[in-house]
Amino acid sequence: MVPCDRDEAPGSFRVVSLLRDGSQLRAAVFSSATRAWQILPWTGEAPAQQLVRRHRLRTGPQAEGRVYWTHPRRAYCIVLDTATLQFSSIDLPPHLKGQGHKYRTGQTKDGKLCIVHAHAMELTISIWLQTADSGGADQWRLDCVIPLEGEILKVTKGSLAEHSSLQVWMILDGIVYLSTSETSGGAIKLCWFLSFCLETRKLEKLFCKTAYNDFYPYIMAWPPSLLGNN
Repeated sequence: MVPCDRDEAPGSFRVVSLLRDGSQLRAAVFSSATRAWQILPWTGEAPAQQLVRRHRLRTGPQAEGRVYWTHPRRAYCIVLDTATLQFSSIDLPPHLKGQGHKYRTGQTKDGKLCIVHAHAMELTISIWLQTADSGGADQWRLDCVIPLEGEILKVTKGSLAEHSSLQVWMILDGIVYLSTSETSGGAIKLCWFLSFCLETRKLEKLFCKTAYNDFYPYIMAWPPSLLGNN
């Protein structure tokens, strides 16, 4: 979901669907103002890299008017400019090739593109920020590597055996959503879901559950039905 055009009614929105056919891409855009779909032409081969049919792109963040999709096996992003609806691509740090299940792209609190990479067995995260080099071109810079083992044990009041792996799920407005899990005999017994603020470096416990499912954080308005009259 992306913001509406300037000439559309306030409160309206657009939904973008990414379509693939081999190495070709195109976008289909639904407008809530017109209640119609706009199907854009197929592009040529994805810039800089050729897509592999059997791997599905991972939906990433919206940052500075662009939507990002990462490839699970290759170190690059497909980028859609929501104003021009044109595709481009950017390279990611080379060591992320084949690591799609261990990192997520997202945005900082001020809307800048970032990457958080989980070193699962070490309970550590690496944070990468996109910055401009001396010539003005975008480049990736390793901002920091943060061990989380001590903080995880502190906020969950658990033991190291309960946190045998670490996974990054999403980055929203500078907040990283993570989970740790306890495994036994190859089966997941316990999952802790956590949040980590990129700005304050504060780790917080969200909740714990005994079943393992995909986790999709989102921000919603506080339900008015839960507010008292006084």
